[in-house]
Amino acid sequence: SAVPAAQSFVGPTTIISGQEFLKQVSKNPCFLSITGEFALTLRGMAAHNANSSQLALKQTFLDLYNKSGAGNVLGVSAYSDKDKNTDAVASPAFSLLGESNPEEFYTLLDESMISQGLLPRFTIVEYHGQRVPLNEAHIQALPTFSLIEQFAGLAANCHTLMHNGKVINVSCTPDAAAFIKELDEFADLQINKADSNVTRELWNRAHIRTLKLAALIAVGCNFFEPTITLETAQWAKSLVVHNIWNLLRRFDRGEVGKDNDESRQVAEVWRMVRHFTNGAFSDVASYGVPQHLYDARIIPSAYLQRGLMVGQPFR
Repeated sequence: SAVPAAQSFVGPTTIISGQEFLKQVSKNPCFLSITGEFALTLRGMAAHNANSSQLALKQTFLDLYNKSGAGNVLGVSAYSDKDKNTDAVASPAFSLLGESNPEEFYTLLDESMISQGLLPRFTIVEYHGQRVPLNEAHIQALPTFSLIEQFAGLAANCHTLMHNGKVINVSCTPDAAAFIKELDEFADLQINKADSNVTRELWNRAHIRTLKLAALIAVGCNFFEPTITLETAQWAKSLVVHNIWNLLRRFDRGEVGKDNDESRQVAEVWRMVRHFTNGAFSDVASYGVPQHLYDARIIPSAYLQRGLMVGQPFR
């Protein structure tokens, strides 16, 4: 309520049509959309029979990622229906925060979403721990007055800059710049030695994603003179690299995509083989493996059958 113009930074919660979304960006070039069950939106864009609106939405997501910097312009769009046409937009700053069920989300993914550059543009935050008990006092968790004031000041300053067509460049301390350069070189190494397109594409944007996240933290700390410090650079790099390794592990295990049952089965077979060769006899005895076969490292088919028949890929 202190800054009514802050409402302009809140985008639509449902994004379906690429054409309508472009019109939204044209009218309001800076906003955040928070959408639930994002897997449904992703499913529409990734479908082999996606319609023109869904394909346009995917293309817009791809274009917007690299157009938020000073001096960049999202080009004019022209349609047969003139009401859908949009003007050029200078430095559009769009952010999307989506939530989804992990199983449903990863089922929709495939290598084409990596190669097209869509998935590498997202930072996926996934929780692997146990479910925590309900905080019965959660209704009392409210932002402090100072935090509200800081957000109001940030919104007012952003609105003024946007209205006047001005920008504030985010600076970087020397040690942070050196740290980010090392990450860029490390990413180059991973790309050059990679034997899969998935690995190459995921590391391809590690540098820019780290810069974007670190810059956001810098703006939150001081929106008048934002500066990336070594601490913010390290935090951003940790999040980005963890995200990349998590996705690569899922691809290696065959946990991504719905049409890869065979690769999941292969991964499970290899898991059982490693369990036999690397474990103690007590680890495999429960599968009915005789001592002499274990000592000779001969894997009985009965061991594989008993270990794999209960797994999801073989049901």
